[in-house]
Amino acid sequence: MSTPTADARDNRSATPVRLGLGLLALLFLAALAPRVVGILWGGVHADENIGMSAKVLTGQLIPDFHYYPPFLNYLVAASFAALYVAGRALGFWWSAAEFRELYFIDQRPFLFAARAVTAAVGSLAAPLAAFVGRELGLRRWGCIALGVLVALVPVHVQYSHFSKADADLAAAVLAVAWAALRCIDRR
Repeated sequence: MSTPTADARDNRSATPVRLGLGLLALLFLAALAPRVVGILWGGVHADENIGMSAKVLTGQLIPDFHYYPPFLNYLVAASFAALYVAGRALGFWWSAAEFRELYFIDQRPFLFAARAVTAAVGSLAAPLAAFVGRELGLRRWGCIALGVLVALVPVHVQYSHFSKADADLAAAVLAVAWAALRCIDRR
């Protein structure tokens, strides 16, 4: 006689739920929509520090403080570089000096780019939650419900409006949980 956990693991591996790319994209977009609405809400959160991301562009890869992991700084710095290229192509600025000057005059474009990165990475939590549900043996509708639930959790949506690592770390934890469950199933 086998243990209940062994039976559940055998059932889970025997009939894996297929989550199509369209469904995962829909979960991502459902999560992204409430995160981008009001992304420039008119203020700066006390923990938002887009200056560290700007310092990455000057070559300072190690942050001044280590309260938050630096990966978000690198992603936001990449979004600043993309903002520079797009603005240069559209004629908003003609040199790196003009772009740098804008940072000190009006930080809204930089806040938008930084918060867009946080919203996008935070939105990955919804499809990742569906993947975790699949690895835990949920049926297709259970995986969808779990993804929608994570997409609409108010605290996660709120923290996705700030350029700080909280929402992104939640997505990272779900990615690690998914990877760990996959490794367990392969044994």
